[in-house]
Amino acid sequence: MTQPLNSSVELQLQKWLSAVAEYKASDFHLSVGNAPTLRVGGELVQLPSEELLTPEFIASVAESLMDDTVKQELDLLRSVNFVHSFKGRARYKVHIYYQSGYISITFRLLQNVIIPLNQLEVSDQVKNVANITDGLIIVTGDYGVGKSTVLASYIDYINQSQAKHIVTFEQPVELLITDAKSIVEQREFGTDVPGSAAIIPFISQEDVDVVLISNVNDGATLQAAIDVAQMGKLVFIEMAAHSVRSALERMISMVDPANEQQLRNELISVMRAVVALYPIANTAGSTSLASEVLLMSPGVVSMIKQGSFDKVDLVIENGQNEGMLTYKSSLNMLVQSGKVTQHQM
Repeated sequence: MTQPLNSSVELQLQKWLSAVAEYKASDFHLSVGNAPTLRVGGELVQLPSEELLTPEFIASVAESLMDDTVKQELDLLRSVNFVHSFKGRARYKVHIYYQSGYISITFRLLQNVIIPLNQLEVSDQVKNVANITDGLIIVTGDYGVGKSTVLASYIDYINQSQAKHIVTFEQPVELLITDAKSIVEQREFGTDVPGSAAIIPFISQEDVDVVLISNVNDGATLQAAIDVAQMGKLVFIEMAAHSVRSALERMISMVDPANEQQLRNELISVMRAVVALYPIANTAGSTSLASEVLLMSPGVVSMIKQGSFDKVDLVIENGQNEGMLTYKSSLNMLVQSGKVTQHQM
């Protein structure tokens, strides 16, 4: 059971959340000792004329947002993500976590409509990844960069154009997808699925074509994704890492060193693409997405075998004729389109 906010705190929170839409902010932060803060166009902006937040106030807001199950997860992991519908009008992805012993809260406004892939403001190289038919696709980037948006567009593209059985494993379910040509089942960790250990038994017993797994941050979940891809399925995973190189390095670091060579061999077998996303402040006062795309090639196979991830940039640059994309080339395209200036870069 969640605890209701007292009326004054509820009105204050409602006022602040309204500012998210007013300022076209991507995120809203409540942290002890700071004024309520928005992220606008990639920059943090404190709301004017607001007092500094106290531990007691933030704790009372957190308490009102969580049910008993979520509270238990926060107590155990010190960090929890879930979706909250505010007065039935707007849905927010809420991240509650401990920082220096105090609770902090981040709200992210979730769009109700999935952006069709052909309308998504990303490079053609990123869009073309949706045409891959099997294997493992990794979408990575820092927190809040738009990974879920791109992944939802990939799933929607398949849903609108192909008759597939699509199953997602998410924490939380951010964007609700309505069946079109495909059947789409969205399952939430902790509510519908106890954890990553349940993925393989479920997929093994169902006629599934496409799988999406969000928040892959441990070796067990990564291995589940690889095992599903080895069954011949198309598997999308979301991972928090700054770049293509850091995503590859992070995956290797998720397993015991004794199992590293096996993981390298499995990645060579099933990995098809890595897409890294970067937010760039644009001329419209919001953000555009720069990107980096790695596709499997003989050069990538050699790099993974040797573990020489310092060669990632060179491999991508040499593979641009094959559909790969460097971060620099992506930035140049944004400049040429007029969405980003050299100064903003």
